[in-house]
Amino acid sequence: FISGESGTGKTALAESIKGVVGRRGGLYISGKFDLQNLREPYYGIISLFRQLCGEILELRRTNKDRYQELRNSIISEVGDEILLLANVVPVLEEVIEIPVVMDVVADHGNKEAKERLKYGFLQFFRVISRYFDHLVIVIDDLQWTDALSIELLDGIISDVYIRIMFIGIYRSNEVDEAHYLSKTIR
Repeated sequence: FISGESGTGKTALAESIKGVVGRRGGLYISGKFDLQNLREPYYGIISLFRQLCGEILELRRTNKDRYQELRNSIISEVGDEILLLANVVPVLEEVIEIPVVMDVVADHGNKEAKERLKYGFLQFFRVISRYFDHLVIVIDDLQWTDALSIELLDGIISDVYIRIMFIGIYRSNEVDEAHYLSKTIR
């Protein structure tokens, strides 16, 4: 985690490794939370996902065989939860070309649906981390995160099958002991 007050260069520090990651054939993906979207669960993770989907589309354009292999692994390993993910990140439906035969009711309001969505996210990241070597995930402005996002990020960070470098950035003067993030950092 990188912390500090606004304007102290936290984001620039994280971005300083972008070139090295790219030169080594890695993938640097970033997302950020936003003060205007405090009430939208997973906002920062969705912004990260959109960038990741752009990389998958690029793979589809440049290496159809590798894309097809990745697509098949995502559909196979994420399973029916892919539709829950597509409800949260609509561009995923186009990127993965989800088969129309898949049919799942996606109710985000109940506990089971939330657990299935979390499972879908984790499975997706497991697959992605196998296909992209040196995957670096940066999420900025964690001070504006929500409880569901922190729970998911904690799952991603602690999952032994998700091989990533995670960099979380937040304003230290906006995160107190009661903040969701404080419990995760400890």
